[in-house]
Amino acid sequence: MPIAALIVGICSLVAAIIGGALGVSNIIASVILLVVAIVGGIVGIILSAISMKKFPEKKGMGVGGLVTSIIGLIYGIITLVACVACIALGTAAIKEGYDSLTPEEKQQIEQGLNQAVNEMNNSANVTEVQ
Repeated sequence: MPIAALIVGICSLVAAIIGGALGVSNIIASVILLVVAIVGGIVGIILSAISMKKFPEKKGMGVGGLVTSIIGLIYGIITLVACVACIALGTAAIKEGYDSLTPEEKQQIEQGLNQAVNEMNNSANVTEVQ
């Protein structure tokens, strides 16, 4: 169990670091990794506490698992909050920018979007082979 605590703690820390590094470039993978880091940190803390009580001769691994789990948990939470804040601020900025457009500019954007959707639909249509 001390080895499991250490492994879970290390995995939590690695997931938090990679999730934070991905950031906005791949937001879905980033959020998934950060949630994994948070859950892993909690599990690692529990495993470490249990292993330090049951296996006092291997307390070093339990402490290592505890430390890495706590760091992974805290880093995961802070980074996840930062990602959510970035998404919220970016969405608010886009909405504010769109609301400040004139009706003619909004119509041009909507026409451009409709044209792009139609082009995507036309390129996705594949004729059946008989």
